[in-house]
Parts: sequence; C-alpha cells; structure tokens
Amino acid sequence: MQSVKYKLQNGFSLLETLVAVAILMGAVLGPLTLASQSIRSSGLSAERITAFFLAQEAMEFVRNQRDTNGLARFDEPEREWLDGLGDCRTDINADGCTINPLPIASDDAIQRCTGTCPLLPYGSVGAVERYGYDIPEFSVTSRKYRRTVKITPAGGQEDAEVEVEVSVEWETRLTDSGTDNFTVHERLFNWI
Repeated sequence: MQSVKYKLQNGFSLLETLVAVAILMGAVLGPLTLASQSIRSSGLSAERITAFFLAQEAMEFVRNQRDTNGLARFDEPEREWLDGLGDCRTDINADGCTINPLPIASDDAIQRCTGTCPLLPYGSVGAVERYGYDIPEFSVTSRKYRRTVKITPAGGQEDAEVEVEVSVEWETRLTDSGTDNFTVHERLFNWI
C-alpha cells in the first residue's frame, strides 16, 4: 500500500482574510468619502458664488437708481433720491421687492413682493444656461434663486440714510436643510 503524505499548507485563515478585507475597505472608503465631500463643497460654493453675484447685481441697481435720481435733480428739483424704489421700502411694503434688470430699460425692473418674491428668470439658449442678459433671444425659465430687496430708513433721518438688504434664497440638495441663503447689507446716503 502506498503511503499518502500530507504537505503542510500555508494559507490564510478566515479571520485573517476578514481583517485584510476590513483594512482594504477602510483604505478605499476613506478617500472616496473625502472626494464625495469635496465635490459637495465645490457645488455649494458654486451656488453661493452665484447668489453673491445676484445679490451684488441688485445692490448695484439700487445704487444706480439713487445716482440717476441725483443727477436728474438738476432738471427736476422735486425728484426724490429714492424715486422709483418705493416698492422696496419696508415702511411702504414690509415684504420688499424683487429686482430684475432685464430688459434694462423696462419699467418692470422692480416688482413688489407680496409674501415671498418670485423666482428669478434664467436664460438658456441651446447648451448655454446662465443668469445673464447678453444671451441672444433670451428665453426665460424659472430657476431656483429668489431675490428679495428691502430698503429701511436708518439713522433717524429718513431722507439722509437707508439700509439696503438684499437676500438671495435657493433650494439645494447640498445642505441638510435643503435650502440656503445669502444676504448682503449696505448703507446708502443721500448725497444730493
């Protein structure tokens, strides 16, 4: 009869294999989680930059309206320095207004808000989508940003100083609450 020799085999036990898989999973999931959070932060930053520029645009519109009124006083001395911005004044309309400078020469640039302001228009032509007013054949569709402008008399003298608050709110999947907002404050003075 022939004798059977068993060789001693070196291998991994089940426990050693499980430990190796756990270490490998930790080494893979750590960087993937970090990359996922980086992408989320990048997307949120892009949304906040857009909100900042939308808020700045409204602030510059209010400043421009004040300056236009100041220059117009040479021909029309009775013109008020906040003429045309009445719908935004909190002492007249507590809900504020929304400003949409498109088209630039339109009388509809300022709209009174009742409750919440409407969504801002968004332009798209073909593959180009953005908040911009230089898009040929601008088509308007609703988008996620909502801009509210409030002008409040400040400093005790209504005719000398106001505080302008521009708030931009939007819905986003990138925050736990599902919404985000950005607010800019500035004080404007009656220089005329």
